[in-house]
Amino acid sequence: SLGLAARRIAAHRGTAVVFADGDPGFFGAVRTLRAPEHGLEVEVVPAVSAVAAAFARAGMPWDDAQVVVAHPRTLRRAVNVCRAHGKVAVLTSPGAGPAELALLLGGVHRTFVICEELGTVKEQVTVLTSDRVADHSWRDPNVVIVIGGQAVAAPAAPSAPGADPA
Repeated sequence: SLGLAARRIAAHRGTAVVFADGDPGFFGAVRTLRAPEHGLEVEVVPAVSAVAAAFARAGMPWDDAQVVVAHPRTLRRAVNVCRAHGKVAVLTSPGAGPAELALLLGGVHRTFVICEELGTVKEQVTVLTSDRVADHSWRDPNVVIVIGGQAVAAPAAPSAPGADPA
């Protein structure tokens, strides 16, 4: 666990480096590592977050977006946010991916921008309506931008090499 790692780092003499995927300050490692009981001096060197990369690939601003994390146990919360808001970035996980999200949305029509394996040579961006999302298999990791329900500009054509405008 990250708590155990933080305790071991605190007991270690010298410098330690922790690599974290995703955004370390958004439901990530920073909160645990900076907890007062560990007494660690933490320097965060961030990269572009997955959410920022996804919106960049979609050619959309995201200052008006909601951001949620979807795990199998929190998927219904993510679905409710997608129903209530016009622009939502969903950080998915195995068992709570684009297909599961679309199935739980049911008859609520949305546009999905599915960004698979961002930042890798296998990166792919696909734009589909929610009724077509469950018919596909999606590679992890992925970020899903869910659009609709309110006046929101449609996504631009995906800008990544190998992007699939489907």
